[in-house]
Amino acid sequence: SALYDALPGHDRICGQIGAFPTEAHRAGLYSAPHVVVSCVDSMAGRKDIASWCCEQRVPMFIDCRVLAETAAVACVAASESGMRGTELANRYGSYLARLPSDDEVPPLACGERGTAYVGMWLAARVAATINNWCRGVPPASLTVWQVGANVRMGGGGAREQASTTE
Repeated sequence: SALYDALPGHDRICGQIGAFPTEAHRAGLYSAPHVVVSCVDSMAGRKDIASWCCEQRVPMFIDCRVLAETAAVACVAASESGMRGTELANRYGSYLARLPSDDEVPPLACGERGTAYVGMWLAARVAATINNWCRGVPPASLTVWQVGANVRMGGGGAREQASTTE
């Protein structure tokens, strides 16, 4: 799609385990990635990562959450027309405005009440979301699944259902 072709350096894939963005990223020693997948334990960490992604105009940010057999994916993604305009910044602003504080969520560490297959299932959904986005299919801003029953509780790919948060 035109969106995928608009991303320079398609082969730029990297991973970061630990604090992100690193001091080297903040200092501008590395180029901003095209996609950031956040799997962190705190809302403050999500806010810090998403704020940096907004500043760097990262075209796609994915926030993954798991509690027991419930998985959620929140996405901020540029559209083909929104790569250069204010649309992407507005989407990050909407995500950040709706992000609860650490005091507003249960104090459970990531995966503390989950099972191994939920993480693997979620990784497959993230890969499919990125692949579809590169093909021009916009992701839902928030999708929630009951993984054990393989039931989507919200979200709908290109079109969102009423139960999905915009």
